[in-house]
Amino acid sequence: MRRTVHAGAIGYYVSRIAEQGLVGLGFVAGMPNTGYTGVRGAAVARRAAGLGVTPPDVVPSPG
Repeated sequence: MRRTVHAGAIGYYVSRIAEQGLVGLGFVAGMPNTGYTGVRGAAVARRAAGLGVTPPDVVPSPG
């Protein structure tokens, strides 16, 4: 994805991958877009990561 402002749904995609019996990895890194008290301009970037793995006792769903 490019030029996105929110990627909080990354967990949804890795869980869908895990449902197929695969390992899903998702990482998001962005430019600083959030400020905090006392700072002029954006200073903090939000970074998310997702990991989806099918537990050994779960049968993967058919594609």
